[in-house]
Amino acid sequence: MEFHSVDKYVGSRVRGRRMALGISQTKLANALGVSFQQVQKYEKGSNRISASKLLAISHLLEQPVSYFFDGADEVGGREKSLAPADQQVSMESREVYEVIRNYSRISNESVRQGLRKLISSLAGGK
Repeated sequence: MEFHSVDKYVGSRVRGRRMALGISQTKLANALGVSFQQVQKYEKGSNRISASKLLAISHLLEQPVSYFFDGADEVGGREKSLAPADQQVSMESREVYEVIRNYSRISNESVRQGLRKLISSLAGGK
């Protein structure tokens, strides 16, 4: 069975936001009134998320529905990345969400700015 690329994309956005908030699949499933296996299927894109469930998810994960579609126009293989393969990073990876979650917990703006500069210099930026 082949999954639709937009369903996979929306599911990955749900997964990423859920992980960034530190919410388990079970906790989200209970709040939605579905099984955690159903949440897994939503996140993989193997089951489509109905409009009513997506609205509920948007409230539970504190994002507008549009958040889950931001960037969806580019999915589907129509456009290839221009970045070299060794520089491509999956925005849905656990590592990325751990960095984002921990970064957002830093309240001192000068520390955040220093961290951005450090990351930029390590990546070869200016």
